[in-house]
Amino acid sequence: MNIDHAQQANNTLSENSSAIAQQGNAAVNRMVETMSKISTRSEKIADITGIIEGIAFQTNILAMNAAVPWKRRGPARKDAASQWSHPRCAISLSVRRARRRRSRN
Repeated sequence: MNIDHAQQANNTLSENSSAIAQQGNAAVNRMVETMSKISTRSEKIADITGIIEGIAFQTNILAMNAAVPWKRRGPARKDAASQWSHPRCAISLSVRRARRRRSRN
């Protein structure tokens, strides 16, 4: 009788331990999957941030380059639209190049 109870308790304990181990394994698998997704998304965020930083850098350089002739003209700043058409074209070109570069990677 005691042997039967001991075996039954042992079987119940084994079944419970197995179920808990399976739940732990499932939780670890979900965590690994989630961390993989986080890593992938972090890489995408880094790519986007790189594009934005590149655009900001080039925009600053273009603004400085555009300011030089603007400053040289002094009071006779009649054709402001033509002054800014070159930087706008260059910014558009930079954005297109950055997108092309990112799409290749």
